[in-house]
Amino acid sequence: MLSCLLMVWLVFATPFAQAQESDDPDIQVSVQVHGQAVTTDAQFTVQATPQQAWVVLTDFDHMAEFVSNLSTSHILEHNGNHLTITQKGQAQRGPLSFPYDSIRSLDLTPFEQIVSHQQSGSMLQLDGTMWLHPQGQLTDIRYHSQGISNLWIPPLLGPALIASEIRQQLGEIRQEIIKRKLLAEPKTK
Repeated sequence: MLSCLLMVWLVFATPFAQAQESDDPDIQVSVQVHGQAVTTDAQFTVQATPQQAWVVLTDFDHMAEFVSNLSTSHILEHNGNHLTITQKGQAQRGPLSFPYDSIRSLDLTPFEQIVSHQQSGSMLQLDGTMWLHPQGQLTDIRYHSQGISNLWIPPLLGPALIASEIRQQLGEIRQEIIKRKLLAEPKTK
């Protein structure tokens, strides 16, 4: 899952980039960098059921419509709870832009878990898991990934930029979940 969440790691190639303030400070993101290896953990809650969140998290054919740095996102193969998806996009920091792409295999456990493995793309390696946990009227969404970048990552600026990009994407996904939930609710007179 998670479209291109970590593919945007390419943005750290420049020490001139500035980390941007997040619109969603309650989205927690931790990024650890050791050489080219990157481990990311993220967590947020959304006022929706796991089923409502799932619809958005697995809407790969329309994800480029609500994740701003994706230009294309498509399901290449759908076999039961196994998908192969392709995504392309471009991360931007100031005047610089960094294109990225990926083909990933996904194993879905509906309303609970999405496991992703990159088959090819801009990263040398990228594996991730997303979990959905119901919490009363909310869903707690957690994400963990491990990857190897094909670029050197500046030790101080790199993790901040990765966290900023992930926080932005998760914020856009959360907004889409809430939007679709509200549109699905019955209209009262």
